[in-house]
Amino acid sequence: SRSVQRVTTEGAEWTLTARAVGGSALRWDPVTLPQGFRLWIEVGDATYDMSRERQATLPDGVQRLRVYATWKAPSTTRLLANYPNPFNPETWIPFELTQASDVTIRVYDMGGAVVRTLELGYREPGYYTDHANAAYWDGSNDLGERVGSGTYFYALDAGDAASMRRMVILK
Repeated sequence: SRSVQRVTTEGAEWTLTARAVGGSALRWDPVTLPQGFRLWIEVGDATYDMSRERQATLPDGVQRLRVYATWKAPSTTRLLANYPNPFNPETWIPFELTQASDVTIRVYDMGGAVVRTLELGYREPGYYTDHANAAYWDGSNDLGERVGSGTYFYALDAGDAASMRRMVILK
């Protein structure tokens, strides 16, 4: 069965009905979901994690199956390695937030001077790790000029959390 129901951090739920004969096995393909999401199926009194298990046994008769998605925020706020690294001329800077906050990423040169400030604004808890959600830096300074090759540092400021990492531009 397929569903077009939108899955949000609030979760989602589907109810299915199946007729089983002689202890039938219900099998499913591996489930791949965005970070933080899990998909579960309840069969009678048993609950299965659909990303870890691939089948369940159905008792005889008509069975009501409950499939539901859950979401869990990251356990720590983290600044992750940019990608690609080294890069030219652009890179993405992924991060994870445990709580909602205003997010700023600053890029520094080797002397500690701010090269670029990326004001990302208010973000909900979650995983900002793919191209669509990670911070994007085009390799230019705050004046729009391309920066030179070398080592740079980038720092995350999100609520009470702050961390720093290193990246390299190769031209």
